Amino acid sequence: MPQVKSQNPMESRSKSAASTVIQRPTLSDARELIDKMLDYEAAALKKGVDLSSSRFTRLTSADRQLLRAELVADYIRLSSGETCGASSRSAMQAFCSKICDMSIPSHELIGTYLAAMDVVTSDEYEGQAPGLIESVRKTMPSVLQGCVDHLQDSE
Repeated sequence: MPQVKSQNPMESRSKSAASTVIQRPTLSDARELIDKMLDYEAAALKKGVDLSSSRFTRLTSADRQLLRAELVADYIRLSSGETCGASSRSAMQAFCSKICDMSIPSHELIGTYLAAMDVVTSDEYEGQAPGLIESVRKTMPSVLQGCVDHLQDSE
């Protein structure tokens, strides 16, 4: 009598995850990100913006959660369209403007980055957009630099 093997769904998920090689951030990536965070905070301070008591911090908890979700969605959209051209520059400027207008602290932006990485590395998105994980991983330093530029341009 033939034996039927049942497949454990968790086993197939781990095989699937193992087949996708995710480029982990390097020490150099982390250093670049921290440098850009410090540049953003210094530019805000120079502009007289106190990121610790900004408009963002005065939102209710529910409104902050909603804004965080919106930032993650916007960040993924921005990363997925990361190409050369006027539309990507315009999208970057709009995203940075939103961040600067709300004076969002840099640690919240890193939370946005980590949440976006979590979303795009989930099984649901696996294989849908080649290069999306790498793009999400590399876009945050550009965003932080865009925020520095936005703050300096508004002087």
